[in-house]
Amino acid sequence: QGSPFLEACEGIRNCSDSGLIVCGHTLITQYNKNDLLNILKLYINLSNGNMKEFVIRPVGISYISKDFTGEWYLPLKDIYEQNILYNFIKEIEKYTFSFNIRILEIPYCVAKSNNINIISNKGFVPNINVTSILSNNNSLLNTNIPHYRETIRTDVCDGCIMQVECAGWNKNDYAMFGTGNVKPIKEKLNV
Repeated sequence: QGSPFLEACEGIRNCSDSGLIVCGHTLITQYNKNDLLNILKLYINLSNGNMKEFVIRPVGISYISKDFTGEWYLPLKDIYEQNILYNFIKEIEKYTFSFNIRILEIPYCVAKSNNINIISNKGFVPNINVTSILSNNNSLLNTNIPHYRETIRTDVCDGCIMQVECAGWNKNDYAMFGTGNVKPIKEKLNV
């Protein structure tokens, strides 16, 4: 019995108190989409600022897992339309951090930013039509495996100045939800 959240918080604090460097990771969901800055601050507090990085990434989804993840899954088009990552990036620009903040597996256009120091693809090679884990590539022919990380280029990618840097759009997200009103990045942005 007990609280998994409180136990995780205690574990983070214990690791930091023991001198270990903390890497904070969180999935962006329907439930926490407006609390990303608070989650970051919680990690900083629990780790006493002894952090290597803070990472935000989307939840994986597929037709196979939609019944399980659908309630809290946040489509990429909704992240864009609700300015979720755009607002988060604007907020963190007010601070100076001694660690990296990265947003993985989300196209630059969805975050409305071409900040390669934060958005998903710094140091990444675009992984169009493959999964990000090499061992999963052998399973691509098996349709019973969800392939959460497989990416594609969409019509939004056409004319985007970040196309070479960007890892593309999550294939399952695109098939289930489309791109909505997402626009490509056509010029350097201030964010």
